[in-house]
Amino acid sequence: MTLLSKVGKDLPKIFQQLIDQFGFVLQSVSESQACLRSPRCLIVFKVEKFESSFFVEFSNPQDNSERYDYYLLMSMRYPDFPRSLPKCPDSLSEEQKLRFKIGVVCDNLLRYCRDLLAGDFSTIRREGYHDLALYLQLHTPIVLNLANDDPIKIKFWRGDLSWVKDLTERDKQSP
Repeated sequence: MTLLSKVGKDLPKIFQQLIDQFGFVLQSVSESQACLRSPRCLIVFKVEKFESSFFVEFSNPQDNSERYDYYLLMSMRYPDFPRSLPKCPDSLSEEQKLRFKIGVVCDNLLRYCRDLLAGDFSTIRREGYHDLALYLQLHTPIVLNLANDDPIKIKFWRGDLSWVKDLTERDKQSP
């Protein structure tokens, strides 16, 4: 039995505010994925099978071609993300950690992404989400090949998105 299967019965309670405030329905829960759907927004949680790590993605259910990564969204809208996230106690079981982490995501969505939850993706497009996502896709391999003690690579591994600005500046200074 996968970790998500073990916590599946608790998901309606964890997602309760999203359900109540934005009309989401817990559409499906599989061994590795939970989907929340409203007429205006689709949120997919893709969970590792046996550990509490997961990936969250948003999209407009009428136009599923544009997808938005939670981590990148939060990095754009909440500059202290992920440094200021509440720490999950090490003493918790993997199931408890998963519940805790999904709860933190829900809290962050309600605080920083209400427009997306309501189906308004125009603001995040104007904020440059797709340009930044493309830049990250093209430049991540470059960062990964930097020396381990390079400040840009250190910021990258800490989840500090300011590495993008640093790399851009470094590229401007290179002949």
